[in-house]
Amino acid sequence: AATILLFSITSLQTYAQVENTEPSISKWADLRVRFGMGGFSDSRSPGGDLGGDQFTLDFKPVKLPVAISLSTEHYANSADPTEPYEIDNLYSVNLLYSHQFFGFDRASYFIGGGFGRLKVPTGGQIPGTKVKGDLYNLEAGINVRVWRKLGVYGLVKYLNSEKTVDSIRIIDFDETIVLLGITYDFWL
Repeated sequence: AATILLFSITSLQTYAQVENTEPSISKWADLRVRFGMGGFSDSRSPGGDLGGDQFTLDFKPVKLPVAISLSTEHYANSADPTEPYEIDNLYSVNLLYSHQFFGFDRASYFIGGGFGRLKVPTGGQIPGTKVKGDLYNLEAGINVRVWRKLGVYGLVKYLNSEKTVDSIRIIDFDETIVLLGITYDFWL
């Protein structure tokens, strides 16, 4: 049985090489990995802005113009956030509409939004303590495939998160974030 399976796989690979096509397995979804860097302006920060990064998985069924996007992000002045204007961790789930950009098969745009949770340090109030809160965000961006499955992207994102405890606002974000990065596409 192993010999027959090996022969079948070898035959399929040979057929794909001869025909210069993908194997005859049907493609039903795209999986895109995005890694970007950027940040936002914030007057509470001594430098007036915060740097950060994003790691995202976009899952898009081939027959639908929408993708489910799962992101994790981090925005701070140092590797270990300690101030309430820094974001230690941010997790979000978004629904993104995606389409080719002006008919170019190598370029596409995406637009959508979603919700998530973030964790913010409390700062000088109780050192080392972090508080969690809900968020919602809207984003729009462009992805350009540069070579085979490798590409670049840029996005603008609006993030909102607020939380008040005992009449004190401990989470306060109303930010426009800009990110630039690279992408890698898989197909399932």
